[in-house]
Amino acid sequence: MSWLPYALTLPLFAALMPIISEHFKVNAVQLVLIYRFFVIIAFFPVLFLMDAPTDPLFYVYVCIAGIIALYFDTMFFSSASISGAGVTARVMPLVILFGFILWLIITPSLLISYIKEPLRGLGILTSITLATYFALRLKSCPISARTLKMLMPAILLGSCVIVLGKLAMMHTTVTDGPFFYVIIQSLFILPLYYFTTAHTKVGAYLPCDNKLPIFTPRLLMAGTCMSTVWSLFMLAKYKGYALAENPAYVSLFELLAPILISGYYILKHQKEDADILSGFGIIFSIALLVISTQLF
Repeated sequence: MSWLPYALTLPLFAALMPIISEHFKVNAVQLVLIYRFFVIIAFFPVLFLMDAPTDPLFYVYVCIAGIIALYFDTMFFSSASISGAGVTARVMPLVILFGFILWLIITPSLLISYIKEPLRGLGILTSITLATYFALRLKSCPISARTLKMLMPAILLGSCVIVLGKLAMMHTTVTDGPFFYVIIQSLFILPLYYFTTAHTKVGAYLPCDNKLPIFTPRLLMAGTCMSTVWSLFMLAKYKGYALAENPAYVSLFELLAPILISGYYILKHQKEDADILSGFGIIFSIALLVISTQLF
């Protein structure tokens, strides 16, 4: 079974998530709570129709990823709401770069294989250099620089989620694993939400007020849309992770999302004030990274 069909669905889902956040502009932490709650309701019957993973490591990796995902999702949705879906989507591919590097550290045999092939090594080095160059260029644009500064901790931690997702899929089946990944992580995040809101010192690291009313019609509508898109995105993504040699291959297709968002802005006649060129330069660099490792 190939990972490609699953990866081909990712650009649309990856573009819709920041667009939803930008459109509704609701509290990011509460949005995470609501859409995860809806995900649990929608997928709960799966628990009785499929065989649960028996390897304890699967649950360990999923729960660790859940801790990071609460922070990552909150920062991602906050950035899309504050700075816009476009600039956020163009910065986030740096997650793939750090995830790729982290996976090479975990699997040194793959790193050695790249070193032994000069074309691959040159492509990887060139892509990392270009990504660094374009990321530094963002500093000259106030909006892009603010977004990068806001998201950098989430980007670094998000790379761990990529690796943890791949590791979790190595301890379950391709058929059942992605469904249980989504459900178990969502179940784990709900109590984390209340821990976050109950402890001021923890909540201070999140960029929004956690004391706003939860059950507003606008928030419920945003949660419904987000839960649908996120569920489809995660199922396709983690099925791809389970089948791909390196999880970064699947993430390559997410890089098409900013193009779709730009098309959405054109249709809306919405102008962006951010550094679009450098943002797409980052996307090109990450695409070159994955192409270099996959094709050379």
